[in-house]
Amino acid sequence: MLFRRQSRPTPYWIHEPEPGREIPRSVLAKWEFYRTTSRKNCRRMHYCDLATLVLAAVGPAVTVIAHQPSAGALIGVAVVITSGARGIFRWDQNWISRARACYSIEHQVALYSVGAEPYDGEAARANLVRSVQAITDAEGQVWEGERRRSAAPQQR
Repeated sequence: MLFRRQSRPTPYWIHEPEPGREIPRSVLAKWEFYRTTSRKNCRRMHYCDLATLVLAAVGPAVTVIAHQPSAGALIGVAVVITSGARGIFRWDQNWISRARACYSIEHQVALYSVGAEPYDGEAARANLVRSVQAITDAEGQVWEGERRRSAAPQQR
């Protein structure tokens, strides 16, 4: 992939819990999912936008320099395809919603890590799992609602 950094483990506070405050694996897995997919969607959106911009800028120049209107037309088709891909795949919306879920999970984990309410009693781990599950359920319902709305025929 273009400009892809080597993946390497980076230390992050969520992986280094306070003693006696180990984070449940299910919570870490959901946090990692939202963190990873948020970043992927952000990159895909930026690459698509960059490709659209470069193609749109190069199209007229190729037509003039090469004296080939068909080359410019093909580049125009590629611009339409990259513009349409962004709308179809909704990388921008996915990026924002997944990042929001990731930050919400981090917020709950931070509260849990210091023993703040509602994570100050015997049921702290269970409360954390319930809170994170509620976040992911809400995110899933929003995602499903958006997909249903986009799939529904447009009424005029």
